[in-house]
Amino acid sequence: MIRVDGDMRRINVPALEQYTVHSLVYNIMDGEQRKDYEEFL
Repeated sequence: MIRVDGDMRRINVPALEQYTVHSLVYNIMDGEQRKDYEEFL
């Protein structure tokens, strides 16, 4: 699902795998954010 203009909309694509999401998120976090994520989830 994605949010468009405040509304949630279902999209017809397969769900992302955990490792793909992890990689995407880590690529946009800096070192301190990664540390906080690992410590506090």
